[in-house]
Amino acid sequence: MLGRSLRLILAIQDLVLTNKPLRASWDGRKDSILALVKSLVSTKLGQSQLRPVDDAEVAIDNADRSEPRSLCRELALAVIQGLPDSLMDEKTLPEVIL
Repeated sequence: MLGRSLRLILAIQDLVLTNKPLRASWDGRKDSILALVKSLVSTKLGQSQLRPVDDAEVAIDNADRSEPRSLCRELALAVIQGLPDSLMDEKTLPEVIL
């Protein structure tokens, strides 16, 4: 479901380039949608999912490396690739880079 929603956002971002009515509707919703996707990308693993190994924290949840999760992460990164300046601040880059 998440993958389909992210693909829909990508499709809308492409279509608003040539469709004025859709662009008008998208402009009113874009910031809130992109903020949600940005927070989804910047979400870190909870401390309960980490264990120390050789002085480093390693995720013990193999689901984090699953193919569907990786695909959704790639799609979410594609969505926020052109993040508007209004959603960028000094904390944005460190939050997105995990």
